[in-house]
Amino acid sequence: MRRRISVQVFGVLGALFFLYSCQTSEYAKLEKAELAKGVRYDSLFHGIKFGTSKGDFYQICWDKNKEGILNAGGYKNYIRYELKGDTAVADHIIMYFYPDYDTDENITGMDVEFLYSGWSPGNSVYYSDKLMSALKDTLMTWYGGNEFLKLPSEEEFGEVLVKVDGNRRIAIKQKDDQRVQMKIADLTATK
Repeated sequence: MRRRISVQVFGVLGALFFLYSCQTSEYAKLEKAELAKGVRYDSLFHGIKFGTSKGDFYQICWDKNKEGILNAGGYKNYIRYELKGDTAVADHIIMYFYPDYDTDENITGMDVEFLYSGWSPGNSVYYSDKLMSALKDTLMTWYGGNEFLKLPSEEEFGEVLVKVDGNRRIAIKQKDDQRVQMKIADLTATK
């Protein structure tokens, strides 16, 4: 079930990358140049990396759970992590994540969703458009490297932001008024 949802949700992102992958696009040039460098960026977060086995992923999550860092998500099969804000609890960002695996059950990507803990339908301060801006800055702090490129989207919720550093692609977009989706992928992985 989770796999079908992931495929459907991120199929749109895949279609966008396909549409923009002609040799003249800025994104295609960046991806080609980054892959040509032969540099690997395998680190994702919390000690999880591309190539981590399914068993090791669960052990990392279990260990972080015992430390009070990660929890069962209560959302699909995702793991839950709370990024603490500088101010009120409502500014905290909730992060849900779950990996994609290759046929050997090693991590090749990560599906992630973010939302403000204080989100409510009537409070536009915590809508996903505001979160998108905050996440862009946070992700640049976490991962550094190339800036995000803006790719247009024909979906209701605007653009896709994408960055490529070596083999690692990070794409983020608004899912709806509440959530922002992120997909991290190893561009060199085979499925």
